[in-house]
Amino acid sequence: MFGVRLRVHRSGDGASLLLINGLGASLEMWSPLLAHLPQRDIIAFDLPGAGRSSVPRVPLRMRGIANIVAELMCKLGVGPADVLGCSFGGVVAQELAHRHPTMVNRLILAATSAGWPARPPSPLVVWLMMTPARYYDRRLAAAIVPVIAGGRTARDRAVLQASIDERVASPPTLRGYLQQLYAITGWTSQPCSEGSSSPHWCCTETGTRSFPSQMLAGWRAASPARQWPRSPVPATWCYSMNPTEPQPKSPDSSAQTSREVDGCASPNTA
Repeated sequence: MFGVRLRVHRSGDGASLLLINGLGASLEMWSPLLAHLPQRDIIAFDLPGAGRSSVPRVPLRMRGIANIVAELMCKLGVGPADVLGCSFGGVVAQELAHRHPTMVNRLILAATSAGWPARPPSPLVVWLMMTPARYYDRRLAAAIVPVIAGGRTARDRAVLQASIDERVASPPTLRGYLQQLYAITGWTSQPCSEGSSSPHWCCTETGTRSFPSQMLAGWRAASPARQWPRSPVPATWCYSMNPTEPQPKSPDSSAQTSREVDGCASPNTA
């Protein structure tokens, strides 16, 4: 049992949506998205080693991180919930759905990977992702983030600066970042993906669909999947755990309240 203290933010009312962030990223990175999620109970948190969450005493593999997330959901009284994972968070989300399927309603994977033997990103992107420098130095972030993120971040300087502000707000420790790299090294979802429903390839900025077949990522809309342009990150897809479930309606406006809570979680296994 490895005690880990997690920083958690919860806001809004409605169906629960758990947000799992990318490599080294803090919950501030979700700020641009939250305004577009009315009538949802939003749970965002810093993964172990990122933001203001503590660094595990012993490095965890992906199954240990997924167990921490599941225990956090239990402590918050959440589940089953819709789970949105971005990049590294998409890997955590897949492991969570595999090891704790009763905790996941619908699974939304953005700009992530199924692990080996999926096609990896370009060597340049891999090299840039090996360092947390983009969280510590604004000039380096301005050079690195457009390459690894693409999209409006690469085209719009104002969006890039906002992204940098969010990144440097709660940077990861070097030890925490290296532990996340360790957790994902050699990971794959291939042995456990056969039981999931077929992946729904998603359109991007210029297209919109309701859950579970919509996620925003990448550079442009493309369909089918083979027509995705070569980009710094793998294409985005979604798995629907309950594809026949009716989708919630999105109201025009919603009043939301916000509060900060701290959760303590320990994985059953590393």
